[in-house]
Amino acid sequence: MKARFFSNAVARPRMFDESFPAWCLFALLLVLPLLAGGNELYGVSSDAALLMAHLLVLLLAVVWWVMRLDQWAWASIPPMVMAAGIAFLAVQAASTVTSITPYQSEWRLLQVGIGLVLAYAALDLLRTEQAIRRAAWAVLWGGGIVAAYGIEQGVFGLPNWLIQAQRNRASQDLVAMVSQGRVFGTFLNVNAFAAYLAMTLPIGGYLLVRAERIRSQLLAAGLLLCIVMALAMTGSKGGWGAAIAALAATGALLARGGGAGRLIRRVGLVALTGLLLVGFVWSTQPGQIENPMERLFSVTMGLKQSAEGRWSYWRGAAELVEAHPLLGVGPGAFGAAFQQVQQDGHYARYAHNLYLQLASETGLAGLAAFLALIGAMVWRGVRVQRHREFAGVLLVGALALLLHGAVDFSWEIPANQWLFFLLCGMVLACDRLKLDDGVVTRAALPHRWRVAGTLAAVPVAVALLLAIGRPYLAEGYLQSAIAASIADDTGLAVALGREAVRYAPRSARTANFLASAYRRQWEKSSDGAWLERAAGMHRAAIELAPVVGLYHDEFGNTLWAQARRQEAVAAWRTAHERYPANPAFAVQLGRGLWMTGETNAALALLQETSALEPLFVAAGSPELLPFYDLHFLLAKIYDAEGRLDAAFDEYDRIIDLAERGPERIAYGPLLAGRIAIQPKLWYASKSYLEMGDLHQRQGRPEEALSAYRRAVEMDANYEKAKQRIEALEAKAGVKKS
Repeated sequence: MKARFFSNAVARPRMFDESFPAWCLFALLLVLPLLAGGNELYGVSSDAALLMAHLLVLLLAVVWWVMRLDQWAWASIPPMVMAAGIAFLAVQAASTVTSITPYQSEWRLLQVGIGLVLAYAALDLLRTEQAIRRAAWAVLWGGGIVAAYGIEQGVFGLPNWLIQAQRNRASQDLVAMVSQGRVFGTFLNVNAFAAYLAMTLPIGGYLLVRAERIRSQLLAAGLLLCIVMALAMTGSKGGWGAAIAALAATGALLARGGGAGRLIRRVGLVALTGLLLVGFVWSTQPGQIENPMERLFSVTMGLKQSAEGRWSYWRGAAELVEAHPLLGVGPGAFGAAFQQVQQDGHYARYAHNLYLQLASETGLAGLAAFLALIGAMVWRGVRVQRHREFAGVLLVGALALLLHGAVDFSWEIPANQWLFFLLCGMVLACDRLKLDDGVVTRAALPHRWRVAGTLAAVPVAVALLLAIGRPYLAEGYLQSAIAASIADDTGLAVALGREAVRYAPRSARTANFLASAYRRQWEKSSDGAWLERAAGMHRAAIELAPVVGLYHDEFGNTLWAQARRQEAVAAWRTAHERYPANPAFAVQLGRGLWMTGETNAALALLQETSALEPLFVAAGSPELLPFYDLHFLLAKIYDAEGRLDAAFDEYDRIIDLAERGPERIAYGPLLAGRIAIQPKLWYASKSYLEMGDLHQRQGRPEEALSAYRRAVEMDANYEKAKQRIEALEAKAGVKKS
């Protein structure tokens, strides 16, 4: 009888018969979603977690190198796969050289390089059926652990101290997701979490169906249940679609290999149990919708809004490909480049489509190289002779990410991308088993060369550690500096910002923050030297990333503080040109034009930008606060020009926007995190106060009194409005009640 992979025909392995590098690889597969998901895992920040993931990869590489010198010959890579991988990495490097945001592109290049190294590590280290089996179980365990954490999130929510943590700048978004019953585990986003789980499902299904021992079956079933349950609780439509496609393909592979009845019984039982558990947990969510039709309606509305946003991102990506067809704008630079082509209120750092993002960031050459790499991997997976079924399952898991990547940004998360490359390496490892049958071969390297190679690994490892660790240290200092700035400890913010710049001198973001901290220090001390330092750092940020409008906008603020008004207006004009759909930049420029005597130009700019407001409202954009400022500025200009009716109209538009807009708007004007603001409490009441003042100037005290009272109705603590009411009532001889 033909022995089946992972069956009892394979003798029970000893626990430690693999090399130490192989165990490092197993450990990486196990903790990958915990360390490289992109979000905070309780007390471990995402940057510290990613640094630990990089260090684990570095440890694997160093130990692998040292032990390989004495034990095994290096595994050969199929020529077609090697050529495609080299071409893909070469195009990424060439695009990085011409990138509009070099620092981000360098990090993205490092991420892709690590992924390719991990693929080769899996190919070289997984030389036996036992090793591949352990790797498969490690993948399933990793998915099960992070899924269990996601379920815990959905049932118990986030710990209060994490919600309140200032360093978690996305906490408001995460809290909103948890309140809706959507879970994200250790990942940046529910959809990215769903993509990781979808990649692990095929392996879990294979181990459940093909395992012979009851203990292994129960373990696989339990882990698979956690994954299915967490996947359902993400609420990710793209994740569900990728998972269904992956499971269908896995089922077809397993049914073709025999045992269809066992497949149906086991997978059906897991699916039914998983749905029951999901229904139970979902029904206990604090934000549940009792009416099933109302829940369905909310899902379809979410689909509509998601589709509209993705269409906007895809259209912008197509425009970037047309403008930069060969090498694109640079890896990781989509968010900055998209600002130049954004046409409505939908904005994202990612194209939400892997292929369009690759084409826009690395050009058509990068997309072609990536597709060639995928094609070569699929070709090798199809040609596997021994263990073809299992190789097909691994390939299906990897392709699940590519399917999900067609509608989301799951590829950008290190855990997802690295697991994809590891699964590809495991496919190649299955392919090479037919060549050497798992036989270990000794290297013939002389002893003195082995010693020299071992000693050479030490300084190389130290250099790599410094190269990898410095940017993460910089990010840690930057986050601490942001927290100090929020706490109004400007001195500490400056000191920490300087450390961030020292560790990441090519980061425009850190340079811009330090410049802003210098300007705030000037506001407290009135020492002009701080403004000079701020201007210098702004110039450094602009030189590093001239395409980012925010850096020009901040530079304009510093120049205005230096009384260099024309230069400030020029900087604001550049910011507006870099990001024409950003109403905040238009307001800055409009205010500068008005205060330098160019009233007509200011009015034309503000009226043109005001036309974008319906698009932002329709998109559900959180960035609505600049439109409130825009209408205030227009009202002040009209008031100064004597056009009081037009000023009244602008205040009415503010009140209408506050009534129709969301009760709370999350907005981050610079780096101070997300600030919750109630437009009805501040902007609307302020508008009524201004309207009351206009009525008074026109000799209409009754209308003025009514406007002031409306302001107090909206904000009971509005002292200015109360004072105006008291003054008018005293003038009219009205007694206090």
